[in-house]
Amino acid sequence: MAALEAKAYAKINLTLEILGKRQDGFHEIVSIMQTVSLADYITIYPSEQLTLNCDVAEINNRCNLALVAANLLRERFGISMGANINIDKRIPLSSGLGGGSSDAATVLKLLWQLWEIQDSEERLFDVAAEIGSDVPFFLRGGTASVRGRGELVRSLPDLDKQWFLLLVPKVNLPNKTPFMYSKIDDSHFTSGGLSRKLEARVRGGGGVPDELLFNVFHIVAETSIGQVQVGVELLNKIGCRSAILSGSGPALFARIANLESARAIQILLEHKYRVDAIITESVPLGGLNS
Repeated sequence: MAALEAKAYAKINLTLEILGKRQDGFHEIVSIMQTVSLADYITIYPSEQLTLNCDVAEINNRCNLALVAANLLRERFGISMGANINIDKRIPLSSGLGGGSSDAATVLKLLWQLWEIQDSEERLFDVAAEIGSDVPFFLRGGTASVRGRGELVRSLPDLDKQWFLLLVPKVNLPNKTPFMYSKIDDSHFTSGGLSRKLEARVRGGGGVPDELLFNVFHIVAETSIGQVQVGVELLNKIGCRSAILSGSGPALFARIANLESARAIQILLEHKYRVDAIITESVPLGGLNS
């Protein structure tokens, strides 16, 4: 079989609420998530051995979530074949944009084809849920309501094309996600009402009003990570007043009316403020073969 290729798209969280602490130690979340066109590029070649090559040295190892996913899939289905997995990284590491989880999900989909696994999609989602909280979402992407630890995914109708400007503050924060969760207490828990309202609007064909954008970690980040606060103030200063954190950060995103406006803002940030910005757009619902 010839090499298989696919994009592993990033995501943003239009909403992210924490409902409470679970008995298993995880937090119960509800989120409206959206894949965007910023992506890593993955190529898989048939091989006798299972190997990984990634162009970012610090994740070019056996702990890379994509290789973890491949090994687990092979184990669960008793596969004897291998594959050579190549990842060209474009999504910033540990940014809250889901790059590692998206790589893992994309590798699962490609290996499902390469190894010609004949089983139900439900089994594949079960494997994805074992790997990480966001991995099941990335099997299809698009717009979705995500619950539980992140393993309960309900696809929503695709939004009309949305343009986003991404700003990724340079933050050196080891164990970022555990650190961010350690800052969460009972006062941050919500009922999930904003996510339910946004889901209802999306199902009804409505847009995404700024007042429904919410991320509980945004509150924590602005007080705990100075670079995030600086980023928010800068985006507000140039008119991006809907800027909000994605995931546990530090990436910030702001909705922009159209591509021309996004490019103008990107140029302003890069030339006047010496800050890199990424323009990206919403990506619709995919599937196991997309």
